[in-house]
Amino acid sequence: MSLSSGIVASEDVNGHRIYDVGDALLSKFHGIKFSEVKSERSDCIKNFSAHSKVKVRDENKTVDLLILFKRIAILKKVTSN
Repeated sequence: MSLSSGIVASEDVNGHRIYDVGDALLSKFHGIKFSEVKSERSDCIKNFSAHSKVKVRDENKTVDLLILFKRIAILKKVTSN
C-alpha cells in the first residue's frame, strides 16, 4: 500500500523483497563471466510506479495518482455543495 496515495498494489509488485530478488540474481550469476551476464525483465524489481498505467483505446497511458486524487476530491466537493 502506498502511504502517499492509499492505493493498494497488485500481487506482482515486489519492491519489498528487494534483498531476496537481488540475492537470487547474484546466485544466478555466480561463476559466470561479466561479459556473459544476461538479465530478463522478469528478474527485476517491480515497484508501484511501474503499474500506474491504464489502457485507453489500445494505448497505454501513465496516470499521475496525485492529480487523479485531487480531481476526484474537487469533483466531490463541488457536487456536495
